[in-house]
Amino acid sequence: MKKILIGLAVIFTTFQTAPAQMASGAAANPKIEQELLKANREYDAAIVAGDANALDKIFADEFVYTNPHGEVRDKAQQLAFARSGDLKLESGTSDKVKISVYGNMAIMTGRFTAKGQFKGKSLEINERYTAVWIKQNGRWRLVAEQGNLIKPQSKDAEKMSSVNYYIAEERKNLNRPYSDAVQVGNTLYLSGAIGTMRGTNQLISGGIEAETRQTLENIKQTLEANGSSLNEVVKCTVMLADISEWDKMNAIYRTYFPNNRPARSSLGVNGLVLNARVEIECIAAVR
Repeated sequence: MKKILIGLAVIFTTFQTAPAQMASGAAANPKIEQELLKANREYDAAIVAGDANALDKIFADEFVYTNPHGEVRDKAQQLAFARSGDLKLESGTSDKVKISVYGNMAIMTGRFTAKGQFKGKSLEINERYTAVWIKQNGRWRLVAEQGNLIKPQSKDAEKMSSVNYYIAEERKNLNRPYSDAVQVGNTLYLSGAIGTMRGTNQLISGGIEAETRQTLENIKQTLEANGSSLNEVVKCTVMLADISEWDKMNAIYRTYFPNNRPARSSLGVNGLVLNARVEIECIAAVR
């Protein structure tokens, strides 16, 4: 990186023979801007066509290119790459171009998008670039360029930026002041569940064993409705109306987590809603 910066400093010093006067945008000098935009369009066309002869005229002798992977090529190497035929583009264009002019030197930033093939495999290019142009013998020539890939937002990234609230259809009529589950990114937070039969406020009969089983069935259904499962549960909190029933609850609980055993907290409480014997709250991952 230091070598690149030193090289650019030398280039700036060598070619800035005119006073360093900054012009930015069409309002400053539309003629110069149009010259540079035309030169950049010719550059895009030469890249798409793989025209090494045209690129030879566009590149200054001191040309240095740094690709998005950090590889540095001089003019000869970049022309050899163009002649290799490895890159075959069907289309390619620049947009969002901004130009700043300093005497006989200009800095251009923009986005380049293209479609084609690289070594026979489909390729889509979406990168931001910074280019340094110099004016030599009345012609703008490219002396340095660096590209940086624009990473598309992945589905995971989209998930990370969203919050989704879930209430099962059969429980919407109960009008409870909370959701059955809330998904934030790839994490699913479940409200505490008790052993009620689906869509009702009625506890299943049969005591702690039956309630534990029904509670976990309710949790399983909520998980699966949100793209998760018992295998993705990472943390549970178990609340018991009578801590002496811990062993009975545990005998049923372990059958639902035979392999991937979530982290867990268990505690005795002074009463649960609907006089339930057990309430279980979970956190799970969504794949």
